[in-house]
Amino acid sequence: NYQRYGGAGILNQNILTISGSTITNNSLYGYDYYGSGGGIDNHGALTITGSNIINNDVYAYYGGGGGGISSTGGTVTILDSVVSGNWAGGDCAYGGGVLIDSDSSLAVDTSTFSGNGAVGYDCGAWGGGIASYGSATINDSTFNANYAVTSYEAYGEGGAISNDFPGLMTITNSTLSANEADYSAGGLINEHDATITNTTITGNLNGGVGAECFYEDSITRFRRAIISGNTGSEVSLDHGPDCSIGVVANKHNVFGRNGNAGLIGFSPGATDIVPA
Repeated sequence: NYQRYGGAGILNQNILTISGSTITNNSLYGYDYYGSGGGIDNHGALTITGSNIINNDVYAYYGGGGGGISSTGGTVTILDSVVSGNWAGGDCAYGGGVLIDSDSSLAVDTSTFSGNGAVGYDCGAWGGGIASYGSATINDSTFNANYAVTSYEAYGEGGAISNDFPGLMTITNSTLSANEADYSAGGLINEHDATITNTTITGNLNGGVGAECFYEDSITRFRRAIISGNTGSEVSLDHGPDCSIGVVANKHNVFGRNGNAGLIGFSPGATDIVPA
């Protein structure tokens, strides 16, 4: 399907449950301004169970978001599903797989995000798999080979996941591997509040985790996490003059390899491990 506005595949404005289905090959092109929701544009309560959201895309001149799913002021629950090969593009690009705005919530459980991409031009790209500005909970899920890249200025962040202000995110019992960002944080970029528990982040290009703040304070918590084997830094901190950034570690985490923790801006705690 092809559409210029409002969800090329499905537009949900009420309560919708999708089970055992495939949403694929839908394209939304918003050449005038902005576009979101290539596969599904959600403004209500959306539940996806045992389904595939694959090979959908959105492009808009100024900014495209949510190649697979976009949510504005709604709730999205994804269970036992695959989100793969979706794409969001434009001058700015957000959430190749899923885009959640600040008035939305997202729950992901036992699902796979693979090969989704956010591709921007000279503005930037954030969250190849997921870009969230709302409340997001991710459990028992896998993120592999997602990417956030730009074709001009090289300012893609959060190859797998982007959590931006005022987003609140928890990631538990999950794996982020072989994702790519062409600027920083191939695994996860956090710009507000994120807690990472019992999760492995490895083999990502241009850094595992980036913790940033530029206008609002941010905090990143690591609890029994493994952040190891990423290209570039394992975890890096970056902040502007008008905010403060916090990291809570010392919770039995594993950082780095070969005796190098790979941390920029903080040190491992007494209970954390740096493998020899």
